[in-house]
Amino acid sequence: MFCDLVGSTQLSGQLDPEDLRVVVRAYQEAAAEVIQHYEGHIAQYLGDGLLVYFGYPQPMKTMPGAPCTLAWALSRPSPS
Repeated sequence: MFCDLVGSTQLSGQLDPEDLRVVVRAYQEAAAEVIQHYEGHIAQYLGDGLLVYFGYPQPMKTMPGAPCTLAWALSRPSPS
């Protein structure tokens, strides 16, 4: 699965590079928590995006619908 920060191109034109990096890093950290909850494995960080594998390096034993549930969870607003 690939996911990225919606609107990051527009943000890059509005924020200083240092501030944009803070926003992207916060997104990556929040996404990583959700990904780990659904037994995903972050294979690569690609700019503001994440490439996520499921069933790697261990086969998934639970939650066969985890990729779909994860996609939904990542699209929800943060509870902060």
